[in-house]
Amino acid sequence: MNKSHLILNLKKILKRNQLLFILAYKGRHFLLRLSNWIHIGFSVSNNGVYSKLKYDIRGKGNSISIGRNVVLINVLIYIRGNGNNVVIQDDVLIMNSILWIEDNSNLILLGKNVTIEGAHMAVTGIEKKIVISDNSMLSNNITIRTGDSHAILNEKGEKINVEKDIFIGKHVWIGSNVTILKGVHIEDNSIVGTGSLVTDNISHSSIAVGIPAKVIKNNVSWIRDRYL
Repeated sequence: MNKSHLILNLKKILKRNQLLFILAYKGRHFLLRLSNWIHIGFSVSNNGVYSKLKYDIRGKGNSISIGRNVVLINVLIYIRGNGNNVVIQDDVLIMNSILWIEDNSNLILLGKNVTIEGAHMAVTGIEKKIVISDNSMLSNNITIRTGDSHAILNEKGEKINVEKDIFIGKHVWIGSNVTILKGVHIEDNSIVGTGSLVTDNISHSSIAVGIPAKVIKNNVSWIRDRYL
């Protein structure tokens, strides 16, 4: 076959397969993302309903488990690292929130009947976790962080702002614009007032408010109804 015949045959092949070439070219970015997703590897078990739910996950062995009757509206699940887990148990409502994990072997666990109107939950470090227990109620514009995201070093070059777990007990009410920092344990049946900065533990059945938050009343309870 001479050169002119070869060129003619190539033109026929290109014309016959023009649509495939166009689709392949336009779809190259999607195929690249798909190959990365397959290579990275993460598992999702979603038994809930959702609108504007986004996954942005890079790493290996990450897992997301979403229980029954869960409702997710405008939620981002962001993971960078390996062996991390997000567990959302049954009957949870989350709106306008980010569940953020960096580094390895970390956990975000939301118990049954938890409601969140808007929160940024960030777990950083190794084997760290945020746990929000059953029947807790979180308002909007809430920040919960196990670490500071950037290292602070002493004169020896040693990190001094180490990450710590955060635990929120059962039936805890967190008001709007609250920030909860690393190492905090909020015990069952407590209330954190609007705009508070929580840097220390809060005892059960108490109200804490302020910057930093301090307990101002003990032996209280609360219900979701207005109770007029």
